[in-house]
Amino acid sequence: MSGKHRVVIDQNGPGTSNCVTAVAAAFWAHSPVVIVTLGIGTMGIGLGGFHEANQLPMFQEFTEDQGHINNENRLAEITSRCFDRAHSKMDPKQLNFLRDRFSGDIDVEIAEPLTLQHHRALKQLFGWLRGSGANR
Repeated sequence: MSGKHRVVIDQNGPGTSNCVTAVAAAFWAHSPVVIVTLGIGTMGIGLGGFHEANQLPMFQEFTEDQGHINNENRLAEITSRCFDRAHSKMDPKQLNFLRDRFSGDIDVEIAEPLTLQHHRALKQLFGWLRGSGANR
């Protein structure tokens, strides 16, 4: 247990669907993973574009929290929330962007990450369980 996040960045279409089983494994292993999914641009939605798929439902079963960036002014806020919640709840979170939200300039404040110490408490608990014979 490193106490650190892991990040997966995928490509829309097959890249997204190929990540589902990895995120499911992270879910069952209580791993703090943030998967960044990239959708098509806003002008392509509903036009049957190459690899157009609704990506949020693909991960819904294995991610308690999903952030969807549909306004670049909330990019820092929602991104920070996904990382903080992944770390605090020790499970995967999805951060979904539409492709055209990566271009342009924005002026936002980036919040400091939350500092949590629960991984130390878990290590102490596992040490106590090993020492007490509870695992025998």
